[in-house]
Amino acid sequence: MKAVAVIEDIREMGAHARDMIPLLSSVADRLTSLELWVFYTGTPPEAFPCWPVPLTAVHRMAVAHDPVPDQLLDLLMRKAAAADADLYLFAGTDNGNCLAARLGFRLKAGTCLGVESCHMTGETTLAAVRPVFGSRIQARFVLDTPPWCLSAAQNPGRNPAMAEPVCPVCDHPQPAPCRPPWLTSTRVIPIETDDRLSGADRILVLGNGVGSQDTLERLKPVARALGAQMGASRPVVMNGWLPLDRLVGVSGSVTAPSVCIVAGVSGTGVFCAGIRHAGFVVAVNTDPDAPVFRAADVGIVDDLVPVLLELGRLIRGDEPA
Repeated sequence: MKAVAVIEDIREMGAHARDMIPLLSSVADRLTSLELWVFYTGTPPEAFPCWPVPLTAVHRMAVAHDPVPDQLLDLLMRKAAAADADLYLFAGTDNGNCLAARLGFRLKAGTCLGVESCHMTGETTLAAVRPVFGSRIQARFVLDTPPWCLSAAQNPGRNPAMAEPVCPVCDHPQPAPCRPPWLTSTRVIPIETDDRLSGADRILVLGNGVGSQDTLERLKPVARALGAQMGASRPVVMNGWLPLDRLVGVSGSVTAPSVCIVAGVSGTGVFCAGIRHAGFVVAVNTDPDAPVFRAADVGIVDDLVPVLLELGRLIRGDEPA
């Protein structure tokens, strides 16, 4: 089986590879070749992620700064016509999902987005597993005859090592700009984010039960005492109490801490999908029937503020008030 991994943003090359590696590992014994296609602007990259099987070729494709997906899609179609690959794999970003779906349509390929695992079920069939219904159910989709286009679900943890490839590296010049007829203008608004949540060893996640930003500020010293990053459920970031890059869940960060304390979070399926890789989960909520307790190793039915403040006091070794 011939596979292609597509990196559509070299600024996130390590994170994209981290998401794809579990899928490639699950079919590694069936791979006869693995090519890496990398879109870049400016200086071409020299080092690339280490994959579960050796790369057979790297294709560096120069593009204009922040191209729209249509421009990348045209390049992909030209490359796909020559590659004749069985599997095209993308990261589960907005652009990655868009490219996987649209390339799949053009190639008349079996397509599945947000895939957590896959495996061959026959000589020409591939089974892809992904969460559905707010991550409450795992669905298995069997894709018939190749090619297949998949985007990978977020996979928390460390990025893979980077190294210079020992395979051939082919450079493709930037094509002439080709603006889609429906596009009149573009404007790029940069968003500064960090990736500290996905690699954190300890996380304190606060939900709507925190009540106010003032209360949240009182609890920040607790996170520092724990040596924990602070995360949030959607109501907290929607209220502006914490930045959007602190959101935990399917539409935010999928985490894998050794310890995760979840306080004041009801625990929807979309949220719990973001902490399912945690080693040990402690939930604090005043509602004994809150769904979050089903995902917890330890549950505390109480007001989160006195519980967390007392936890911080015990860690610091302060005298009782």
